[in-house]
Amino acid sequence: MGNFLILAFTLIVHYEPPPLDLSKLSHCVAVAETGNCKHGSGATHNNCHGIMKGGQPVYFNDYSESHNYFKWLWMNSHYYSHGFPTKKDAKKYTGNDDPRIWLGNVQRCYF
Repeated sequence: MGNFLILAFTLIVHYEPPPLDLSKLSHCVAVAETGNCKHGSGATHNNCHGIMKGGQPVYFNDYSESHNYFKWLWMNSHYYSHGFPTKKDAKKYTGNDDPRIWLGNVQRCYF
């Protein structure tokens, strides 16, 4: 039993989550924010991720530009954890507008 506990402890301590699939995360945030670019700023501004600047949705030339900007923002902004979204990230990203629902939607899509 003692050897099993040491092995189990070793596995837990050395566990590393799988690498973040940033393209998949971008898709899932788009699903949570705009129904995958079909509603709101996704339909009117090609802004699949609900990205705001100065209180207004940012306009993108196409969906690809929106996805690329989200991926850059997620990995380069000091606001986010740079990994899979946490509760804290969800609060920041949504402006505290139903962050639990947003995070749940992102998780269901991603996993």
